Amino acid sequence: MLPEKNRIDLEKKAADIKKKLPFKPIKTIDQALRYSLALSG
Repeated sequence: MLPEKNRIDLEKKAADIKKKLPFKPIKTIDQALRYSLALSG
């Protein structure tokens, strides 16, 4: 997960890094919590 405002930084990264690591831009703590719980469940 990374803050939505850092999405532009992710877009600048090499494609091979993005393929190996899943990135999820989030805007709120609620989104982070829901995403984290979905992964664990």
